[in-house]
Amino acid sequence: MSTNQNRLKTIFIVVTAVLLGVIGFLLINSSQKSNQIDQQSVQLDEVEKLQLDLEKQYYEALSELEQQRGTNDELNSMIEAQKSELKQQKDQISQLIVSRNELGRAREQMKQMKANSDKYMTEIEDLKAKNEELFAQNENLTTQNSQLSQDIEKERIEKDEIASARAALMSDKEKLEMNNKDLSKKVSKASMVPVFKIKVDPLEIKKSGKEGKVSKAENTDRLRVCFSTGENKLTEPGYERFYVRIISPTGETLAVESMGSGNFNSTENNEQIRYTQIKEIEYNNDAVEACLNWDKENAFTKGDYKVEVYNKGYLAGATTFKLK
Repeated sequence: MSTNQNRLKTIFIVVTAVLLGVIGFLLINSSQKSNQIDQQSVQLDEVEKLQLDLEKQYYEALSELEQQRGTNDELNSMIEAQKSELKQQKDQISQLIVSRNELGRAREQMKQMKANSDKYMTEIEDLKAKNEELFAQNENLTTQNSQLSQDIEKERIEKDEIASARAALMSDKEKLEMNNKDLSKKVSKASMVPVFKIKVDPLEIKKSGKEGKVSKAENTDRLRVCFSTGENKLTEPGYERFYVRIISPTGETLAVESMGSGNFNSTENNEQIRYTQIKEIEYNNDAVEACLNWDKENAFTKGDYKVEVYNKGYLAGATTFKLK
């Protein structure tokens, strides 16, 4: 064999080996890429499947919640809150699925979302059961109230019939006397004892203890208030209380708790009124004169004073006086 033939043979062998190596490399590379593609395809299929499972699970949970909706505001508010929580969970899981590297966490959170959904349904069922129990109790109370109203109405009719029977046995005179008596008890103002001849004497107490009338504020140590009661045949005999107010020129009531002052309730306007002292007398439907003393706690001021006397919460009489 010639030298050229040997050289060509050698070249052929080398080229063949190189080609076989390239082909082998291409086959291996192609196989690796194919495996990668298969893996990516499997991963994509798993992502799509997870996303579909998530959507299905989410909307099934929403459907179950909506089926529980009713007219109860508390129940509907709970459903809205649970729907909002499910939406947040779904969005979080979707982010994990999209990242692909968190598919394991996504599966775990989907299980947790299912558990939460079941828990929500249990809570709703418990609330519905409680509402049904309350509704049944209300129905029972309504029935009882209705029966009670019927019993009360029946008792009222029976009392009316008894009252009518009694009234039929009474003479016209007896009925008139009873009505007048009831009316006099209800109208307290009609039984108020009027007060007349209210008189105020400013007094100076001398060292000897004797009293002397004065007119100046600086010399006044004591105010003596006297008044006479009028006749009121509607007033039951007994002890009557008269609330006396001495009002200063500044409009303030002279009052010291330790000296018997306090507050009484006005029958006319239901307001609390400050009083100076109380005078209690025995009243027998005739004129009675009564007096009380008010010693100065602080120096009396100059000006016009007013005295008001109340009985049974009504103004029974008033007068004015002046200290120079």
